[in-house]
Amino acid sequence: MTNMKFKEMIVSYLRQKCWYIVLLISSTIYILYYKNDIYQLKEFNATNLVFILWLILLLLPLFSEMEFFGIKLKKEVEKAKNEVKENLNDLRMQIMDLKISNSNANTINFGNGFLPTEQKLKKLSKEFITNSNNIDDTLSGAKSTPKIDISTEAGGFEIAEESIYLFKIRLMIEKTLTDLCEKTGYNGHKSMIEMMRHLNRCEVINGKTVDLISQIIKIATRGVHGEIVSNEYIDFIKQVFPQLQKQLYEINTQLHYYTCSRCKYSGYSRIENVCPICGFTSDDD
Repeated sequence: MTNMKFKEMIVSYLRQKCWYIVLLISSTIYILYYKNDIYQLKEFNATNLVFILWLILLLLPLFSEMEFFGIKLKKEVEKAKNEVKENLNDLRMQIMDLKISNSNANTINFGNGFLPTEQKLKKLSKEFITNSNNIDDTLSGAKSTPKIDISTEAGGFEIAEESIYLFKIRLMIEKTLTDLCEKTGYNGHKSMIEMMRHLNRCEVINGKTVDLISQIIKIATRGVHGEIVSNEYIDFIKQVFPQLQKQLYEINTQLHYYTCSRCKYSGYSRIENVCPICGFTSDDD
């Protein structure tokens, strides 16, 4: 079977290059026959023209295409340049995705990402309070310290209204994306960029929506982290977010829960009574 395929490849190649082989053989025979007449290319006669054509035919395999007297010419170097450009574009997109992913990181994990147990929390609380009391006793023995009103509320820490607003925007978007991902069967990493990629691949949201959400998240992340965000960015979010929220709500309500009797799929479908896996359509009323 391998020999047959190899023979077919050779025959196909010879058929495609038959004109080239005929020209090369005929011009080679002609040059060998009139080789004594070729000394210097001072005169532009038939022999010299055939000799030039013969040289071009010899160099032709070095090019993928040629444009010479109606024949296309394209160097392999140009092809390599295009490949390099494509690789650079892919690398640039990966760097952009990495930047977005880093800017959208909403947790900082030391060790594993699991939440502590109740016993761990009680132990930490007891140790922290005990250590704090020991420090207070040491300080009170050295000198008097002013009494501080301790409260469980964070009222003494001022938070800008813009930061609170941006936090709410980010949280609402993240919860909506998470809900959409759960309905479309996504079980991967719950970062913003990965969830948007999944929803875009599922054609739940388009590329423009992904770009808009990405810009909003970048602005909101800066504000949540205490960085200064100008009023222009805040006004931009206030202008576009209501429409974005409406669009995401409509998308969410258009996902219908469906159980397929053919492939036994059970989950959400973008089209009512149509299985997203096998395409089976039921006639349920």
